[in-house]
Amino acid sequence: MSAGVSARRQRGKSFDLESQTPAFSSSVDGQWEGLRLEGEPAQLRLTPTHLEWMFPGGRPGWHSLPLCEIIGVRPVPEAARVPKATWWGGQAAPCPPTAHIHTFRRAPGRPWEWHPRVIPVSHFDDSRALDAWCHSLQQGVAAVSTSRPRSLLIIVNPVSGAGRAPALAHAVLLPVLRAAGVACTVRATRCRNHTVALLRALSPAQLAAYDGIVAVGGDGAFHELVNSLFSEHRASLRALRLAHVPAGSTDAVACSLHGCRSAFGAAARVALGDDGLLDVLRVDLGPGRAPVHACCIAAAGFMGEVCARAEAWRALGPLRYDLLGAAALLTGRGVRARVSTLPSPLTGMAAERLGPGAEGAACRAGCPVCELAGEGAGASASSDGDVWSETDPPLDTDARRVPSDASPGGTDDLHQQGSPSALALDPMGPQPGTPPTKWESREGRWRSVKLIVTPCRSDKTPCGMARAGHLADGRVKVVLVPNLGALGMLRVLAHMAARGLAAGDLPGVEVLDVRAVRVEGGRGANLDWNLDGEATPA
Repeated sequence: MSAGVSARRQRGKSFDLESQTPAFSSSVDGQWEGLRLEGEPAQLRLTPTHLEWMFPGGRPGWHSLPLCEIIGVRPVPEAARVPKATWWGGQAAPCPPTAHIHTFRRAPGRPWEWHPRVIPVSHFDDSRALDAWCHSLQQGVAAVSTSRPRSLLIIVNPVSGAGRAPALAHAVLLPVLRAAGVACTVRATRCRNHTVALLRALSPAQLAAYDGIVAVGGDGAFHELVNSLFSEHRASLRALRLAHVPAGSTDAVACSLHGCRSAFGAAARVALGDDGLLDVLRVDLGPGRAPVHACCIAAAGFMGEVCARAEAWRALGPLRYDLLGAAALLTGRGVRARVSTLPSPLTGMAAERLGPGAEGAACRAGCPVCELAGEGAGASASSDGDVWSETDPPLDTDARRVPSDASPGGTDDLHQQGSPSALALDPMGPQPGTPPTKWESREGRWRSVKLIVTPCRSDKTPCGMARAGHLADGRVKVVLVPNLGALGMLRVLAHMAARGLAAGDLPGVEVLDVRAVRVEGGRGANLDWNLDGEATPA
């Protein structure tokens, strides 16, 4: 589950070229001759960290590709080779032995946006020499890629993105994982919360056979996966890596992790073993109800109303949010509630990572602050974002739970408490033993109450809902929008879409950094909550 590629991304063992390279006639002092790369005669050599090549008599100088960015090397079967036709229309020449190097290229000016790249390498006539070269390159890639997955469980939501998730999984995700040599088990959900049943059917030993689980769908698919693991296999969470391949209407999880909604980019990051930390919000809905977890947002008021009505209009795809949002602007009346918060000043490793002035540091696609979130995972991360995210339960759930008598008062109509579930484990968040902070309370009628966990970027909010939100900072951004009219709320939405919200941007709109929240609805109030795009009644 989380959504980079720098020099620190794949710290692996060094590769001894002389001891690892098989001896065959096309190799001279670690260099290979008689090969063609992208159709041109080339001289190739393998270093501990790069594949390098040059074109004699062609483009000058040596070109290189980091081994940690090679997804896989696969020989092309003879039956799949396409003979080259001659210009005079004669008999086509046989295609020489060929292998494909699967990697990616970065979009100009958008290094976090990855596109597939296949580099063909062929030998004039010796298939054994080409096979030996492929084996040497595979060994080099394996030596610097010790954290790559070998076995994955893939859960596909067939209705996500107006039904395009299955086709995307078979056309994009599975070919990338096959090129990387990853064994895949694919399961499709049949109804809401079917992921719970799929995971419940797995024993702990069966689940341990997988290096991770990939959710293919929208934010709701990822949300369901996280909550299913918390309910069915909580003890296994620390050993699992989770990933999201975007195929939904909004895909805020993937956008926040990777900087874009590229399904290939997410799949490539999974195959390369990139990982990082992702904060998770625990939501306690009251006595007798199991906690629910959110990875992006928990919202009541405007977004809660839209989400509650959206499920019935799923056939419209993303358009339903625009239509229902317009209706909520004209008819919404806000919600009366008391909102109590525990402020969370930036401390510990989070302050060191974010640096001076971090309280207002803006988060963007390719954010250098979020890139460093992977350091807390104990594994590599890339300069282009985080691909894997690890969801860790708190060491002591009861110790992190907000006591009911700690609230500054109010009714018991609704108990909504949240804190990042990684708070007790993530060294970048507030640490146990931190001096207690006093609760702060605000009461009134709010047009919108948002608890934002990640930057929550999407096509509609490219700068994120919370402009200064960052991955794995151990905090929640609480956004309180007063009960504005339609034009006032439209101004808030336009500002959020253009720049993201931050403290002091708009009169009356508060943006708070907290570690726990308690929301109490007014007497008789019935709050509809939007948890990662899933409607959840209070």
